[in-house]
Amino acid sequence: MTETANQEPEETGPLRTCVATRKRLAPEQMLRLVLDPSGQRVYLDYLHKLPGRGAYVCADRDSLRKAVEKGGIKKAFRAPVIADADTLLREAAEAANRHLSSLLALGLRAGAIAAGNSRVEHTLRQGSALLMLIAMDAAPSILTKFSRWAARLSIPCLQTFPKDVLGSPLRLPSCSLLTVTEAGFAEILQREAIRAQGFLPPMPPPAKDHTQKEHTQDQDADADASPLPDSPPPNDHKP
Repeated sequence: MTETANQEPEETGPLRTCVATRKRLAPEQMLRLVLDPSGQRVYLDYLHKLPGRGAYVCADRDSLRKAVEKGGIKKAFRAPVIADADTLLREAAEAANRHLSSLLALGLRAGAIAAGNSRVEHTLRQGSALLMLIAMDAAPSILTKFSRWAARLSIPCLQTFPKDVLGSPLRLPSCSLLTVTEAGFAEILQREAIRAQGFLPPMPPPAKDHTQKEHTQDQDADADASPLPDSPPPNDHKP
């Protein structure tokens, strides 16, 4: 996952304690677990909307598994509840995928997303880009060029989803990168992308026989992906 300055939004409001690590974080950065009506089985409340008492866990695989296997969830609910780590991990990955895809589709409808190399470059030169997402399997030249550019402008830059999954909610066959240009939406998408990255499946290592032709098949690779010069473009400025 590519990281640049100011990656994590500031914590605001009350904090919650992880039942596995005892870390204290803002609830929107964590996973919430609730009991079913019988009070016996634990369910994931990814969007924090279900009623009833909840328990909070840091948003990563290790913490969630530890909360189940070390008894943190049972202690939090003060009952011999039923919780399966593999089931909760699968539900977390699916929920993260659905929620991020929904947010991207919403951002597209609101006109808050620029997708594709040339459109992203335009927002960077304009100074309107507030957040950048790069696909897990973007070409190395694209990753190098745009992550460096984002770092120079102190724009948060995250790697999430393969190209086909990132493009789907944007109605594209594939998408290597995008920028967000609306402040409130950028803050929400950044927070949710960080929370989701602990559960999204890792990309397999690239095959050794990749060719240049394969790299040029990105549907959105419509601009030069060569590395930036040592100095930023003359009209670049920090948003």
